[in-house]
Amino acid sequence: PRRPVTTTLEPGVHAPAPTRTDPPSRTPAVPSPTPAPASPTVADTPAQAPAATPQTTRRASIALGVVCLFLAPFVAFVGFYLSFGNLSMAGFERFGFPTMNKAKLFAGGVDGAIVLFLAADLFAVSRGRRAYRLLRPMAHVMTGATIWFNATAHGPVLDNLDKALPHAAMPILFVVCVEAGRDYLVQAAALEMGLGRQSAPLARWFLDPRTTFAMWSRMKQWDKTYDEAMDLERRRAIYGVWLEHREELEAGHEDGQVSVLDKLPMKMKKFGLTVEEALALPDQMKADDQKRRQQAAAAKLQLELAQEKADAEAEKERLRVQGEIDRVRASVNADTGIAEARAEAATAGARLEATTALTAAQRAADAAEREAAAEAAAEESAKVATERAKEKAALAKVAEDDARVLEAERKKTEESAKLAAEKAKEKAALAKVVEDEARVLEGQRKVAEESARIEQARHAAAQDAVRAAEAEALASLSARDLRERIVARFLIDSLPIETVRSLAPENLAKQIQTLPITNAKIGELIGGASESTASSHKTAAVELIARGYNHHTGYDPDLTAR
Repeated sequence: PRRPVTTTLEPGVHAPAPTRTDPPSRTPAVPSPTPAPASPTVADTPAQAPAATPQTTRRASIALGVVCLFLAPFVAFVGFYLSFGNLSMAGFERFGFPTMNKAKLFAGGVDGAIVLFLAADLFAVSRGRRAYRLLRPMAHVMTGATIWFNATAHGPVLDNLDKALPHAAMPILFVVCVEAGRDYLVQAAALEMGLGRQSAPLARWFLDPRTTFAMWSRMKQWDKTYDEAMDLERRRAIYGVWLEHREELEAGHEDGQVSVLDKLPMKMKKFGLTVEEALALPDQMKADDQKRRQQAAAAKLQLELAQEKADAEAEKERLRVQGEIDRVRASVNADTGIAEARAEAATAGARLEATTALTAAQRAADAAEREAAAEAAAEESAKVATERAKEKAALAKVAEDDARVLEAERKKTEESAKLAAEKAKEKAALAKVVEDEARVLEGQRKVAEESARIEQARHAAAQDAVRAAEAEALASLSARDLRERIVARFLIDSLPIETVRSLAPENLAKQIQTLPITNAKIGELIGGASESTASSHKTAAVELIARGYNHHTGYDPDLTAR
């Protein structure tokens, strides 16, 4: 069996066929609701035919190679030489070329065009490029032309059949040798890149034309190689058997009855599997299913741990905000209590001062009255008594005025206390408003966190889908295409991100061409390639960027087209 050659970009995967020869257990097991596709490990390994000894095979291969190496150029040279001579003579004598030199140019142009077209097509294939579509058809047209010219060189074909057939056979020998060399080199290049057979073999078209046409149609629609198409057919057939097995289990299949798994060798014989390889498929499918379940359990555990961590962070933030609210509430309550205490103290002081002033005024008035009565009763002159009475009346009036002033001050103090109490009530109301606003902000923060978590989950799911699509698309690219994208990423990252985002693809490609990046640097980047190879990769990468490729935006014109 062919082993795909590994590259630095996409290592090949190869697993040998299982060596187990005893039939596996036929005990049915309940499969997963979404069974994993069967592994192509066993199906990819064809039945081993009895091989000759290595020494005998090597000697036969060397002998055949020597025969082809010497005889193929000889036969091709003979065909070309005789065709050239025949066309030269016919061009001068029958096809209207006036001189022998011009007739030879005609012969060389016809036969040389075949070699040129096939060589140009092969050169493009060897460089990993898609050849011009008209090269091979034109080579076949020129092949038919040179056969016709050689056959009619001596007159009508039916009249000169003995001459037409030998002359027509010479260019056929030459063209067959060239085509054989081209086919060998194309297959060697395909195996070197791990591509396998590029088209269905001719024998398959004759043996099974209906299924071959359907598979060939899918190969062309989805750009698949023959080996990839065969692998997909095997996977679909194995998955169909797995579904039939699940239907048997749901229908109540009993242990010991013949199941669809026992018929696998007959169902898979068209894919070239042996009995042991076909019977090993169920165990392989169960192993893949168990592995997938383990990976799903590990992923679920990671998600649970991440969710617990997010919940812990949210609880920590909630406690911090609650602590800030409690601190503000305590501060407001303390300020309110202090203001109320001060207002009450001021009110009590004003009342005490007013009471003391009234008591003193009353005592003064009583004393004045007693003195007035005593003086009136005394034997003094009326004038003196009158003057003393006036003085005492004036003193009483002054005391009354002082009492009125103290009463006014007391009222003013009470009003100040009331104003302080109202301000304290306003501060309490403001504190309540602040508390309500903090509660609203906490609710909004929780809603924002929940929205962010949902958006993050959607974003992660979208990224997983994009990665899966990218991986599936990148798997269809050749090794050279992947290397060109590595060079394109390197060239884009050599410019500032602001410049990359502001320029159109064509202007970005022109800007990259001015960068002082050597071919040696590109060669090191793609695994030590030569400067000519690095230069071709750099040119292809610049063309890819000009067509819109940009890994920052995730756009790839080739993957989008596919």
